[in-house]
Amino acid sequence: PETPMPKIDENGLYDMTAVKLAAKTSDAYSADCFGPVEWVKAAEMLLDYGLTEEQAEAVLRSKWTRWCRDSFGEHQFYVAELYRRVAKSTPEEINALMG
Repeated sequence: PETPMPKIDENGLYDMTAVKLAAKTSDAYSADCFGPVEWVKAAEMLLDYGLTEEQAEAVLRSKWTRWCRDSFGEHQFYVAELYRRVAKSTPEEINALMG
């Protein structure tokens, strides 16, 4: 499969926010199971969804990523399941992960 390139920002530069966030959370419990490409996709999805970097980091470090793994044996579905989990959550539930 083709390796996704980072998004381009308003200045025509690569937006490395998701890549940096994925690297910062590479020690999270589920990072290895997602794999590096899917982990970056998960970080990008969370940021695109509108979460702050702090909220996205909390989600990546949370049990939610473990639940995605437990729900689907195949890693290509983890990001979609994480999206579903975030979309069904309230802002309060997301913020509680930062506590």
